[in-house]
Amino acid sequence: MDVAADRTLEVRAVPWAWGLVVLIGAARGASASLLPTRDPVRRRRTPGPVDRLGRVVRWKLGRASDADGDRRAGWAVLVGPALLLVHPIAALLVVGVLLGVPAWRRWSSKRLAREELVTELPWLAGLVRLGVGAGLPVGQALHEAASRTSGPASEALADALARTRRGASLADAIEGLRPVLGEEGRPLVAALVASVRHGAPVGPALEAAAVDLRTRARRRAEIRARKVPVRMLFPLVTCILPAFILLSVVPMVGGALQQLGPGL
Repeated sequence: MDVAADRTLEVRAVPWAWGLVVLIGAARGASASLLPTRDPVRRRRTPGPVDRLGRVVRWKLGRASDADGDRRAGWAVLVGPALLLVHPIAALLVVGVLLGVPAWRRWSSKRLAREELVTELPWLAGLVRLGVGAGLPVGQALHEAASRTSGPASEALADALARTRRGASLADAIEGLRPVLGEEGRPLVAALVASVRHGAPVGPALEAAAVDLRTRARRRAEIRARKVPVRMLFPLVTCILPAFILLSVVPMVGGALQQLGPGL
């Protein structure tokens, strides 16, 4: 009976431990998102032996020195061989995580920055269209639009206008926005350049560019909305369903086995 009671206690403790782990992870994520960002100057620290080792490894691989990258590379070099002696698969997993997470973060940050730029473009084009329609010159309309929005597109436009104050022509400065704005901003850049260089009417072209940008933004929003159910499957399968089973089904099965134990 004591053995059966101990087993029942262990079975009942597992789901509660699992739920506690899930709650702690959620609380840490929420607190990290609510806490203010620390000053990057305060986070600087003196490089240690692990950082110097990682810097040498990255230098051998032809990579530029980076504080976080050097530290991760140093830990990968130190932990990888030790785990390789204990468990090769664990060593490969740890090294893969240490080296793959930074690459995934860089790719994710670039993707988010690109999405933010594409989201801002319709608003920027609409403001330029309003300024030109109100009778402002193209340069003044661009300045007003850049000063009234915040985002990567407006920052790129502000940098382009700053180049004009250093002697560059407005057409060349706008032309330099093509690599930054990409394919989505091509109609907007083409309309502005044609107006500045050749005096073409910019109003209809800007209106068409704004309509095209809004249409593309709506399509991207629809595509993201369709992907939401698919993205919800991963947390549903890996977190919610196992937690439900551990908190609801496992205690019932443990209680049933405890009642059937003496009769078996």
